[in-house]
Amino acid sequence: VEALKLYANTIALCPDPIFHMAAGDIHTKLGQTDQAKAAYATAEKTILDSGATPAEYSRELSLFYSERGLQPKKAVELARIDLTFRHDIFGHDALAWALYRDGQFEEAAKASQQALRTGSRNAKLHYHAGMIEHRLGHPDAARTHQTHAGTHHPAFSVLDADIARQTLKELSK
Repeated sequence: VEALKLYANTIALCPDPIFHMAAGDIHTKLGQTDQAKAAYATAEKTILDSGATPAEYSRELSLFYSERGLQPKKAVELARIDLTFRHDIFGHDALAWALYRDGQFEEAAKASQQALRTGSRNAKLHYHAGMIEHRLGHPDAARTHQTHAGTHHPAFSVLDADIARQTLKELSK
């Protein structure tokens, strides 16, 4: 609840969509669905009404949709657009996660491999890779990635950290 007050104060000073997303995530975590939907709608509207070009917002909007299970096909489209502008590991990760959310697991695994090609230790990249590997029925690879995510940054995401821990627990049985 204190975090929501801090975000409300921050949003009053700087109505950045990232802060609306974060507030929505906290509302989601607290089971406050209506407040979460309102915060997410404000975040999306702020991005779309900003006048930014696709090069500037495609990745962020794709991740916004993917991380919250919204508009999976649109998330894939936006991630592909982003990769035409930026060919970095985070662009490949955004595509991997969008494809995962859209049920395209084999393609997601290919994009995830590209995201991890540099040996990044980023917890979110490994969480995504672990979930993809888990869905593909590769428990050893999934366990390795989930362990990495939990070891290097156990609170990497308000929405996904608990899922990562639960998935790892299931994989360790």
